[in-house]
Amino acid sequence: MSEAFRSLIILFILIFALSYAENTGLLCAFTRFIIFRSNLKYIFHMTALASVISGASGNGGAGFAVMMCAAVFKSLGADPRVGVIMGYAAAAFGRYVCILISPADVFLILPSNILRSFNGLSILSIIQLLPFTGLASVVFVFALVYISGHIVSPFIKVFFPGPRVKADVSFLSSVALTPKEKRGLLFAAAALAFQTILCIFVFFLYPDLFAGLLPYSLFFIFFLTSVLYGIGSGTITDVRVFLYYVRLAISLNCVSPGIIFLIIAAPFSIPYPISSNLLFRFVIMIADMLCPFSRSFKFALSMFNFYNTGVCKKATAKDMLFMLLPYALTIIVLFAVAFAVHSLYSP
Repeated sequence: MSEAFRSLIILFILIFALSYAENTGLLCAFTRFIIFRSNLKYIFHMTALASVISGASGNGGAGFAVMMCAAVFKSLGADPRVGVIMGYAAAAFGRYVCILISPADVFLILPSNILRSFNGLSILSIIQLLPFTGLASVVFVFALVYISGHIVSPFIKVFFPGPRVKADVSFLSSVALTPKEKRGLLFAAAALAFQTILCIFVFFLYPDLFAGLLPYSLFFIFFLTSVLYGIGSGTITDVRVFLYYVRLAISLNCVSPGIIFLIIAAPFSIPYPISSNLLFRFVIMIADMLCPFSRSFKFALSMFNFYNTGVCKKATAKDMLFMLLPYALTIIVLFAVAFAVHSLYSP
């Protein structure tokens, strides 16, 4: 019973910390930092990775990923409509499988722990799936760029022919980091460095205390780093603004309809937790990505048609679903490989 209660506490504080990081602008600034610090040769890959990370912050992150990818593609002379599709697919993936912690990690594994504790089963850690989620994110980033350039782009050129796209670097100004945001990231980096040193100090001198605080480490990483970023960037100017972002974080804007289904699916993941988590995660991820009624899907479709200048035919939800199919099939292959590997090597 105590383990179930502890898992419930961790559940809420992780949701709060993730939402607070998104509201203060830390995740948004960090994803843009990744793009502008990357080599031009790999800018499409880094944009895809930034979109995956951005997707972890929910529908707002998905909208930002769509605009960011479109701006990067347009600035380099590539079709921004391809960027819209890639940004949406990347954010939909990042909502459930991210190189960082994703809402799916919080909403599926921790409720499962509560139910497992009632049944006398061992408690799982989010860290158990981090090797898979990290590797899957990297593999999918390369798949995103390949599919976008070799499958989606030719499809758009055939069915939605339009004027030739010229490189326009001015489009990057919309996602460029401001001096205040750069200062905020420096503050955030200092906070991370301080927490790292503190963790090493506690680990060597007080190992028992370190083991007790480890489940809450992600909360401190997201929350304290977000607060320092807000102070450095000028987002947080006084206690009232700090409390305002607390209220926004409690509203749980990182929650999407698909995440709610994950909570419902949690009881079914008790017998074989890792396999079941993967199964429900991927099934719901594909359903959420291909749902034409979601807010992020409608926004991506409207952005696609916004860049459809000079084209008589406008894209419909059916067209967008067809363009998303290669990404969905790639996700299915990723899941099949992960499930096979786990089945072979699980005890």
